[in-house]
Amino acid sequence: MARPAAGIAQHVHFSKTYLSRIFKEKTGENISSYINKVRVDRAKLLLSDQELSLVDVAALTGFENQSYFTKVFKSTTGQTPKKYKENRRRA
Repeated sequence: MARPAAGIAQHVHFSKTYLSRIFKEKTGENISSYINKVRVDRAKLLLSDQELSLVDVAALTGFENQSYFTKVFKSTTGQTPKKYKENRRRA
């Protein structure tokens, strides 16, 4: 899978460097961090579906593998996707 920022840059006919700089200036955050936050927010919704495995959720949210998905999810939310899913099940 191509890097999201590179795909976006190509789509809007900017260099990746220029797009990243402009995005950071306008939002105050790195484009990759923003994209990961959006993916994690979507993953939270998908984790409510007890039929979907963590591998499925990772794939549906654009992560290349479950390991990286788990790492990003935990760094964003403070808990693993598995723990999040378990907590949602109890709620």
